[in-house]
Amino acid sequence: LSLEELAAAAKKVGAGDYSVRVGPVPEITEVDVLAKAFNAMAGSISASNDERERAEEELRRREHFLSTVLETTQDGFWTVDASGVVTNVNQAFCRMTGYGKEEFPKLGLTAIEALEKPQETALRMRRIIENGSELFETTHRKKDGTTFDVEVSATWLDMFGGIFVAFCRDITARKRTEAALRDSEENYRQLFEAESDAVFLIDNETGRILQANTAACMLYGYELQELLSMRNTDVSAEPTQTSKASHSVPPVPNQVVRIPLRYHRKKDDTVFPVEITARFFIHHYRHVHIVAVRDITDRRKYEEAILKS
Repeated sequence: LSLEELAAAAKKVGAGDYSVRVGPVPEITEVDVLAKAFNAMAGSISASNDERERAEEELRRREHFLSTVLETTQDGFWTVDASGVVTNVNQAFCRMTGYGKEEFPKLGLTAIEALEKPQETALRMRRIIENGSELFETTHRKKDGTTFDVEVSATWLDMFGGIFVAFCRDITARKRTEAALRDSEENYRQLFEAESDAVFLIDNETGRILQANTAACMLYGYELQELLSMRNTDVSAEPTQTSKASHSVPPVPNQVVRIPLRYHRKKDDTVFPVEITARFFIHHYRHVHIVAVRDITDRRKYEEAILKS
């Protein structure tokens, strides 16, 4: 073999590049070249094996980490293939639904969702594919037939023939709380409107009027939307005292504060005396106070008449 032929043969079996030098060179036998080529190939195979083992170990480590996270989270996790078959779930979702892991592959997604119109599931799946992901609330059905409310964050992954990956959270307690809050707010609203005194809900920090009843609109001559764009100082004829009172914090939570005399101003600039009863508390994570304002114009006239007599 020529040097060129030996070099070409060595490259084919994994040896590095060889260059042919012009001029006298040491005598190189076929055995020398093949030995070097074999050593280079063996080193390359060994390095490749080591790299593959490291990659496989890293993959196993990540899979173990992911599996641990999915099994310890309190949120339910499931995957569904493009045909709607549940392919994987975590223990949290099993607890939510009452099914065992081995039962899910036999179930379709429509068996878990408790919707009045089953076709809604297919429509939502189509939207998720089109948009990539979606956050929505729905109702799921347990194995025993009872239902519970869930919030689902689902994503479409274009792999393994297409797969839906979703996390869901049981929000039954939250929905019940919201319903109870709506009921209590409705009761509050009825009492609020039934009050004959003008009533305001005011933000302590800004003095903004957050709510007002019909009596307040009638007393001050403003429409409700006008009042809701104003501050408490806007209806006061003594804005400095009013602002100071709004920013004060009673030493005892929910303490009732009474101001026997303050002067307020109507939309037509009429100034009139009022008696104020206020209570400070926290509403929607903000410090506020509710104020009941009573027009005492007639009482003041009577008191002044008594003093004169």
